[in-house]
Amino acid sequence: LSLYFKEKEFRKTMDFLDEKMKNKYFGFSMLEKALKKNDSNYIETDQFFTHTMLFMFQVSLFSLYKKKGIVPSMVMGISCGEISSLYISGVLDLDTACDIVFLRAKLLNDTLDKEGKMIGIFCNKNIYDNKYSNLYNTLEQSLYISPNAFVLSGKNDEIIDLENRLKQDGIKYSSMSLGTRFHCSVQDATKNDVLSLDIKSNLPTIPVLSCANLKYFNENYKYDQNHLYENIRNPCHIQQSYEKI
Repeated sequence: LSLYFKEKEFRKTMDFLDEKMKNKYFGFSMLEKALKKNDSNYIETDQFFTHTMLFMFQVSLFSLYKKKGIVPSMVMGISCGEISSLYISGVLDLDTACDIVFLRAKLLNDTLDKEGKMIGIFCNKNIYDNKYSNLYNTLEQSLYISPNAFVLSGKNDEIIDLENRLKQDGIKYSSMSLGTRFHCSVQDATKNDVLSLDIKSNLPTIPVLSCANLKYFNENYKYDQNHLYENIRNPCHIQQSYEKI
């Protein structure tokens, strides 16, 4: 948060958004929590905190760049970061974007479970597919970052077994204790709640691409509750999105 103390425009936007979220949803300041809290587990697992702070930070960063005369020619957001990209591009107004930040966080908090976790693996995907994938029943791909980096979700026992095999084979990995499993079948539980929404959106003033399905938002593909569900449920195609850009 060094930008918060160094850049007036960044701080002004952060304070404005923090006050808005405080008054409309939480009754307390998430920014104060960020400045005072020294609990990485809390930061990683509380979706209200992570969703709100990421949205505030990303929008404030855009505001800072805009103040300096830098405006993007296109935008793309990953996972919950898509909400800020939709606001920045004009697809969502601020109130709707804030509503979705809160709702998405609530839905993901409701899927918190102790039976599973996520793991980042740093090897060629073909190596994993050929050597390890047929050993497990619950592992699902949640993020495809590059040909040599991807994230899986699954049950604890299978993740632990995979970690042991990767360690024995000298393959780098990173275990993620995030409290839930993102972008996989665990999020099927959110479907009915999401699809019951009636989300209104606009056409973008800045081109915006979704890494949930590699589609640009336009007259033929508008943001709505169906896309929000795809954003929650689908794997993130990061490498493929960069290639499409």
